Amino acid sequence: PLATPGAVPPAAVSGPVAISASEDAWFKVYAPAGGPTVKMGILRAGETYTVPEGQGDLLLWTGKAGALTLSVGGRTLA
Repeated sequence: PLATPGAVPPAAVSGPVAISASEDAWFKVYAPAGGPTVKMGILRAGETYTVPEGQGDLLLWTGKAGALTLSVGGRTLA
């Protein structure tokens, strides 16, 4: 897509990454290319897991994406 003249690009979001569950959901946070698993388990409804900083690039795998909300620096991602 072409940029709109005068449009301001969205600001980069930084800060702690948090995963919150609205209902029970299995999840796994892991490093790509066969790297280590940072966290794996069931995130219960109402719980939030904050990803440890300094882990580099990570991936999220879940069995119920609609039950999870991601936020970065306290800002919920759409």
